[in-house]
Order: sequence, then structure tokens, then C-alpha cells
Amino acid sequence: MEQLLRQGPALEPADRARLETVAIDLSTVFLAAIADVSRMVPAQTRQQALVRQIKSFVQHRLPHSDLSPVSIAAAHHISVRYLHHLFRQEEQTVGGYIRAQRLERCRTDLADDHQIGRSVAEIAARWGFADAAAFNRAFRLAYGVPPGEYRRHASAGHA
Repeated sequence: MEQLLRQGPALEPADRARLETVAIDLSTVFLAAIADVSRMVPAQTRQQALVRQIKSFVQHRLPHSDLSPVSIAAAHHISVRYLHHLFRQEEQTVGGYIRAQRLERCRTDLADDHQIGRSVAEIAARWGFADAAAFNRAFRLAYGVPPGEYRRHASAGHA
């Protein structure tokens, strides 16, 4: 919340409005939990806060190859079925969200000149892709080019 206050003025108005809504929802759920009146918080607000919490959890555990719907659900004391339900409401799947986040981290590392000493396979493994061939297919599908080619274009300033 402190970072939102500090960085808020630098954000676009639309982004600032969305973050304000998120901050209000999170504050509501937090205060309700402290007051032990969470049942008074609308179900939609609780679900939105839970999805944000789950996404944050995923972001922090992307490098772990054992990150899965089962481990996510267990960590949040919900069923796997309910976890899938929450993500369906977001019009995505849990696995799709994890994969997209991992691919984006890999893409960022491949474009980073400081990561040039790492192979594509090392970068993929760093972000939880255990199978290099599966990573190559997923990357090509997501970005239209194989990761090695993306890296070459990025280092030439064309990414």
C-alpha cells in the first residue's frame, strides 16, 4: 500500500483507478479478517482478493517446477476444484496462468544482456520448465519465434 502511495502519481489514470479499486478491496478483506466479520464482506470481493493472493503466491514460486494447482490449492486451504472455478471466472486456467507467467519471465531474461552467459535451457529451467523441448514449443507458440531466435533479435535491438 505504501508503494502504491509513492508510485501512484506516476501511473496512468486508468491504471491508478484499477489499483485504487484493488487497494480498497484488499483493505476491506484485511479489516474484515481482523474484525472477524469476513462473512459481511461480499463474496465477490473475497473471491477477487483470494485470486490476487493466489496470483501473488504463483509469482513468488514460479521457479519451483512442482508448482501446480494441487500445491496452490493446498497452500490456500481450498479445493483444487474451487481453485479452477476461481480462474474460470477470470477466463483462464490455472495452468495457463502459470505457463504465461513463466514464459514472460523467460522472455524478459532472454532479452536481458546480463543473462547472455546463461543458455536458453538454463533460463527455462530457472523459471520452472523442466523439459527444454516443451519450453521451446510453448515459447514459439506464445511469441511466434523460437527462444534462441528471440534472443538474437533482442540482443540486436529488434525484440
